[in-house]
Amino acid sequence: MVTGDACLLFRPEEADTAPKVMGEVADRCIRLLALAPRGQVRVCEVTRRASEPDIAYRVGPEPPDGWEAVRVRRQRHGAEGRRTAAPLDWAARPAPAPGEIPAHAVL
Repeated sequence: MVTGDACLLFRPEEADTAPKVMGEVADRCIRLLALAPRGQVRVCEVTRRASEPDIAYRVGPEPPDGWEAVRVRRQRHGAEGRRTAAPLDWAARPAPAPGEIPAHAVL
C-alpha cells in the first residue's frame, strides 16, 4: 500500500476496462507488491507514519522498500472509523489468488 498522488486514465465509454494508473506512486506500489510474499501487507513510509497509531509494523527484509503490517493495535469506533468485530490478523487470513482481484484494485 502506497500513499501519494497518481495519474489515472479512465475512459467512461470503456467501462469494462480498468483505469490506467501512472506515476511514481504506481511504481513504488508495484515494487512493494513484488517484494511481498503471498499474505503479507507492505506499506510505504508515508502510509506507515499515517497509520502507525492503529497498525503495528516491522521493517521488511529489504529496507527501505516497505514496512510489513503485522497487526491492528486498536479499533476505532463511531465517527472516527469503521467498526470491526475483532482485530485483523493478516498473516492468519489467506491472500486472494491473483485472478480474484481486479487489476485496478492492486494499486
